[in-house]
Amino acid sequence: MDKQELNRRISEAARSILQYCKARTRNSSEAEDLAQDIVLELYRSVPNLRDDQAFYGFMWSVAANVYKQWLKQKKKMQTCSLEENIPAEELLPEEDQEELYLLRRELGLLAEKYRKATILYYIEGLSCSKIADALSISESMVKYLLFKSRQILKEGLKMERNYGTQSYDPKELQLKFWGYSMPEAFYHICDSKIAQNILFACYNDTLRAEQISLEIGVPLPYMEDQLEQLYEYELLIKDGKRYSSNIAIFSRELNREISCKTEASCQSITQRIKNCIAEKQEAIRSIGFTGNRMGCTAFAWQISSILLYKAIIERLQGRLSFSYPKWKKGADCIIWAVEDAAQSDWSFGISNSCNTAGDYIQYMDFPINGEMV
Repeated sequence: MDKQELNRRISEAARSILQYCKARTRNSSEAEDLAQDIVLELYRSVPNLRDDQAFYGFMWSVAANVYKQWLKQKKKMQTCSLEENIPAEELLPEEDQEELYLLRRELGLLAEKYRKATILYYIEGLSCSKIADALSISESMVKYLLFKSRQILKEGLKMERNYGTQSYDPKELQLKFWGYSMPEAFYHICDSKIAQNILFACYNDTLRAEQISLEIGVPLPYMEDQLEQLYEYELLIKDGKRYSSNIAIFSRELNREISCKTEASCQSITQRIKNCIAEKQEAIRSIGFTGNRMGCTAFAWQISSILLYKAIIERLQGRLSFSYPKWKKGADCIIWAVEDAAQSDWSFGISNSCNTAGDYIQYMDFPINGEMV
């Protein structure tokens, strides 16, 4: 694996590594130090990795080993004297600290109403009556929430929970639109990676909120608002307590499959366009437009663009007749998402303008040697 690719992968995983360290240390300073040790060891050890596809499994193996060494080093530095203000967690033996980590994990998976009541009662030490006032609910409801949360926590502590692939390999999606009456709010609803990964996690499966949390590696308190907003804008639909995506997502895998299935057709169309341009070149140039003596390659680009526009925008799209789906917030359009890596580096844009005298111009943008022309 070259250095640039290694840097990219570690940068993408940095947040997951830091969260891993925060769950196992007592403060942010220790977590950051441990995360730096893990990253440093990754840079040292990657040359021993034979298969690049196994990088993420290798990364978590390195993280576990560095953490074990960190624990051993920490024990050596401990002394018998204890300060009066030492945190209670520090007095716990290692096996109890593991249970504390599991308890934190389960608290992070509790729904908001249970989590708030539990934290106010057990951590902040408030009475049921004060919690009822703080949450604007009845005292009996507080008691029910505490009873229910204890049940959920006990069950969760006994379970083995596995974080999903997106917890260490997050996806990057972009929303795309086709239609009209597009409210501004829709353009930014998926700006955050949390929202993008919620949509991706719910695309092939219907998941409960805690399952989404484990799949993307983000505790519920940090994703509840995003979950609610995606549901409010109808990008997610809900069946009981389970969520599923309400839009199509064009992933890397889908893009590869489309490329394989259409390769023969693309080659055939390319050859037909090439032959047509070669056959008609002199006749087109003889029109005498500005730049008609441009080089053959630039000429082929321009005429190909015009041909594709005529074929797709004017002829094919003109035959389609349908009503745009109506979304909340006044949107009349088709909405879908594209995984960043599934998009081609080649982009193409078309615009047109007409003045009051009826003069019409159509112009196109496409990249040549990496620069938009």
